[in-house]
Amino acid sequence: MDTIGLAVGIAVGGLFMMSGLAKLRAGTFASDLANYRILPRRWVVPAATILPWIELTVGIATLLSPSPAPFLLSAGLLLSAFTAGIVTNLLRGRRISCGCRGAAKPITWGLVATNVTWGLAAVVTAAAAGPGAVPTLLGISSEVSASEGAAVIISVTLAALIVRLTGSLRRVLSVLARVSGVEDLAPAT
Repeated sequence: MDTIGLAVGIAVGGLFMMSGLAKLRAGTFASDLANYRILPRRWVVPAATILPWIELTVGIATLLSPSPAPFLLSAGLLLSAFTAGIVTNLLRGRRISCGCRGAAKPITWGLVATNVTWGLAAVVTAAAAGPGAVPTLLGISSEVSASEGAAVIISVTLAALIVRLTGSLRRVLSVLARVSGVEDLAPAT
């Protein structure tokens, strides 16, 4: 791994380690996670219990592993999921606490840009580590270029957003159809 890759690994590893520790210390993460209104209620407490430990593990493993590429890829995928949740709530017009690093900091489009930047940096660094750096999963080749790695992160984020926006778009079109009296706007159900 080159100097830039090493710096990204240290930064991402440190970010995840500190974020996991902060969530464990704050003790408010279950409430923050529930406010996103994405997970079923019965999943919130288990997810809020496990997620800080996953972040902590990914952070430590990224910092200490002689081959951090799989952990950088994991960090990128986690950031993609976090970003989808933030964007969903911003599009809903909700300004809730992000639950990031245990602080009561509101979600913003700037946070989305930050997460996308770190997610892309993590995935591109993992992909640039070369063939074999990311283990083969189900026989899929591990030879991934940096642009393919970036495409994966962008695709996962867009897929999550499309799923969320489809539901939101249907609701908006239904309201517009009722308000305007135009039946063609109503989604087919």
